[in-house]
Amino acid sequence: MEGQLPNRAGITESAGVAGTAPTGRAVIAGVTVVWARTDAVDPVRSSAYSWLTASERARLEGMSDVAADETLLGRYLVRVLAAEAMGCAADAVVVTATCPTCGREHGRPRVVVPLVGLPARAPGLPLAGPRAHTTFPAPEVSLAHAGGLVVAACSPTARGPVDGTTTDSPRPRAIGVDTEPVPPDATRHEVATLRAWTQREAVAKAEGTGIVVEHGPDVVARYVLHDVPTPGAVTSLAVAGAGSTSPA
Repeated sequence: MEGQLPNRAGITESAGVAGTAPTGRAVIAGVTVVWARTDAVDPVRSSAYSWLTASERARLEGMSDVAADETLLGRYLVRVLAAEAMGCAADAVVVTATCPTCGREHGRPRVVVPLVGLPARAPGLPLAGPRAHTTFPAPEVSLAHAGGLVVAACSPTARGPVDGTTTDSPRPRAIGVDTEPVPPDATRHEVATLRAWTQREAVAKAEGTGIVVEHGPDVVARYVLHDVPTPGAVTSLAVAGAGSTSPA
């Protein structure tokens, strides 16, 4: 695959293209998480940009170069993960991030199931033609970036074993991911503070509300919080507990 994303087995790191930072991949509680430094976008820049919608491209125009690269790489990683989950080509995946408050494209990322491009036997579907089944659930995705690191997560759509249990839910479980860089001289207390912050952000993203809403213990209790082994950063993944699914 262009850009040489990490392989599928466990947690891996790969030099990718010479001169770029390593990328990593982990499967945690059935959720696939990948991460990369922003300079990893250079060898895939052309493809990543060609996959964007007009609204995504318009949003990039108003960003700094650093922010634009973080956003471009994040959308690239999300499309690759969603394509894996749905068994289709990455360029067939549409990602929207419409803010429910202002209508701009800076909200929670969502995957739109393509009408074409799915295989004859997509995950969780009976044999079908090339068009997507209207009830085929889009994978749940989440993005985070900070300090030059971009992290993307994707919750599976197919029914099957998750955390040792079997779910018959037609929708993926809600997820959220957040990351913060760790200074080289950070103390244990400072790292713990960063972890508490990223966990709070991850739950807020999974809820689809953002950090502007303070969630109480009853909401937080619906999620299992995991550490993602990103180098030089504290990254937290919130995964809805068994029986909980992504909000519609």
